Amino acid sequence: MLLVATTLLLLGGPARTERLPAPCLMLEQGWVRAPVAGRDMTAAYGQLHNNCRVAVELRLDRLSSLQADKVALHRTDVVDGVSRMRQVTELQLAPDEQVTLSPGGFHLMLHGLKPALTVGSEVAIQLEDSLGRVYVAYLPVRAR
Repeated sequence: MLLVATTLLLLGGPARTERLPAPCLMLEQGWVRAPVAGRDMTAAYGQLHNNCRVAVELRLDRLSSLQADKVALHRTDVVDGVSRMRQVTELQLAPDEQVTLSPGGFHLMLHGLKPALTVGSEVAIQLEDSLGRVYVAYLPVRAR
C-alpha cells in the first residue's frame, strides 16, 4: 500500500506537539513502547489518519530519530501460524482513511536506540513527505 501525503502532522497524545501549516495527515495518540532491558530496539504506535482531500505520500526511506539509528514502518503478518514482521516500503491511505499502528499490525520500528530512552521520556520522530517537507512527532515512552 502507498501512503501519499501533502502535509503531515504528528500528535503524540499528551506529549508536546509541533503544529505545521495546514496539517492533514496526523498520527494521533502516538506512543513508544519502553525497550526491554538489554535490547536496542522498540516500536511506536498510534492512529495514522489522512484528513486530506487527496491521497498523500510519505517517504518511508526518510523516517528518522535522534534517539535511534534507524526508524522504519513494519507490519506483522501471521503466515501458516507463524508471526512474521516485514518492513513496509509503501502504504496507501485514501482521503479520510486511517491506519492503526499497533502491536501485531502496522508499527514503527526504532533500531539502535540511545540509552536515555526510558519510561516518561519522549522520542522525537522525524518524517518527510514526497514534497520534501519535514515533520516531527514527540511521542511519550510508556511501559510495556
